[in-house]
Amino acid sequence: GEVRKIHIDCYATIGQIGNIDAEILIWDNCSNDGTFDWLIEFSRSYDNVSIFNSDKNIGMEAINNLAEQASGEYIIKIDDDLLLPNNFAERLVKVAEQVDTSKILFISWDMIWKSGTTFATRSGTSHFDKIIPINDGILYISYDPKRFMVNGACRLSRRNKFLEIGGHPKGVIYGVDYSIAKVASKRKLWNAFWAPPDIVVHLGNNDDKNYRIFKDKQLAKHSCPRDV
Repeated sequence: GEVRKIHIDCYATIGQIGNIDAEILIWDNCSNDGTFDWLIEFSRSYDNVSIFNSDKNIGMEAINNLAEQASGEYIIKIDDDLLLPNNFAERLVKVAEQVDTSKILFISWDMIWKSGTTFATRSGTSHFDKIIPINDGILYISYDPKRFMVNGACRLSRRNKFLEIGGHPKGVIYGVDYSIAKVASKRKLWNAFWAPPDIVVHLGNNDDKNYRIFKDKQLAKHSCPRDV
């Protein structure tokens, strides 16, 4: 099941990038189910796909390594359990080019939350400092990311800014996005959500009881809100 899902996601993601000069960097976090070998074979069909791995699971720190390997101005980090909109990378870059990204650390693509709400609007929109129409969506900007943490599922940032803040904190399995939000706040950097009609769908919401207990302990360890 999981391996097959990864195979499908790889093909789907490349097909949805859009008309943009992109390099695709994939990190295999010490899988033992044949995924790495499959990824190597998969990459041979594409000139712009590179595969990396490690001999132990380093969690979200892997994104730091990929950011250092990347050569583009922007990086877009995406999780492997998403349904992504068409042309998502091209569209995110176009949004970034229309706002002052010297102040914005992340532009996250909004995603479905619970009860018909979205990640950005689940608590209303009054906590955002600026709301502007842009392209076919709405950009919600928070001047203090601590008040409303970064959404890490599908997000764009300038590569140099991501590396300047130290990337993802080491040793944090869950609570990474909240930890980054606190760093951004200290540096007076903003966080933004872009919400067009076709928002991201997250498929990884079916936590069993034991996994939820483990996850909540990790969130509490890093003083992160539980309901994430």
